[in-house]
Amino acid sequence: MAKSTNFIAMIDNLLPASILESTDEDIRVRSRIVISVLIFCASSVAISAFVMVCLSLLYVRNLWIGAFFAVVVSVSMTAITFFFRRTGNVAIATHLFATIVFVSIISAVATTGAINSPVSVLLLSVPVLIFLVAGWQSGLLWSAITLVGYLSICYLSLRGVSFVQVMREENRSIVIMAMWSLSCILIIGCLSLYDRIVGSLTTALRAERERFRHDALFDPLTGAYNRDSFQKKFDEALHTISYSGGRLALLRFDINNIKAINAQLDYEAGNELIKCVASQCIIALGDCGYLARFGAGEFSVLMPLIKDRGEVISMIAKIQNALAKPVEISLGARLIVKSSMGGVLAPDFSISGRSLMRGAQDALVECGERGEGFVLR
Repeated sequence: MAKSTNFIAMIDNLLPASILESTDEDIRVRSRIVISVLIFCASSVAISAFVMVCLSLLYVRNLWIGAFFAVVVSVSMTAITFFFRRTGNVAIATHLFATIVFVSIISAVATTGAINSPVSVLLLSVPVLIFLVAGWQSGLLWSAITLVGYLSICYLSLRGVSFVQVMREENRSIVIMAMWSLSCILIIGCLSLYDRIVGSLTTALRAERERFRHDALFDPLTGAYNRDSFQKKFDEALHTISYSGGRLALLRFDINNIKAINAQLDYEAGNELIKCVASQCIIALGDCGYLARFGAGEFSVLMPLIKDRGEVISMIAKIQNALAKPVEISLGARLIVKSSMGGVLAPDFSISGRSLMRGAQDALVECGERGEGFVLR
């Protein structure tokens, strides 16, 4: 996955700033495919030109023309790449690329044997590349154009029209082998590029989905459950003890001095304190319960499986000990948490979810009025 990420980062360095800043992920993915295919095709054709030059130096005649032709195509694709980097226009770059590929291959077919041309196999790469680069609509359009072009050459050949031939018969086997190799390299290479880019997009979408799922369940500031997801946990726990027996505890606690801290310092300091309080409570609870944030400094705790009242009192003491430690925030201040806590047991107090919520809130208010550490009903 790291290799794929590095590959995508390298491609992104070649994209225009306007595309990288776009909020449309489809445009970015399409642009990655465009520039990757352009660079890959330009490089492949350039390598083909080099091979043909080497063959020409070995006295295989008439390959100099093919080498010159390949250089022209490679330079043209490189020019489109620079055009795309300057303009960021995916559609124009795609159709310019399609035009060069189509014209170059049809010209090569016409001048190397028409119906019997060994270059005709390269025509398969045209619809494949355009489907990958521009999607199914442009792919179908250029597939039709390619088919019409090839059928036109076949028709003219059958009608006796003669084309300028640049390939001698003794070179045919070499050219056939070269064209099949180039076709395979282009198609397999572009499919590989497409797989990498789409794979990266799939990973990004999966991560985005997980982020949305996390945000739907948890409070973004503290990482505790939000009100809705906590309510689901609470309803499930009530359903369990209603049908299977057992007991649960619902606790509410407030940070009493959060408003004073926000007023004296700022809301950033208050948020830091809230995060620290939530973190300490989550550690104190461990696997014994769930913590949810209901308001600015308001939290609820659900202990779904308890044995007796003593277990709850022990957990309350554990949470209060964790909150009693001074919290040092980034401003350098050491803050003391002042809290009150109230709770109820089910089915001792009630089996109704609404009654339990109300009872826990009343116990919290009673705790504040009495000035006690906690009230457990």
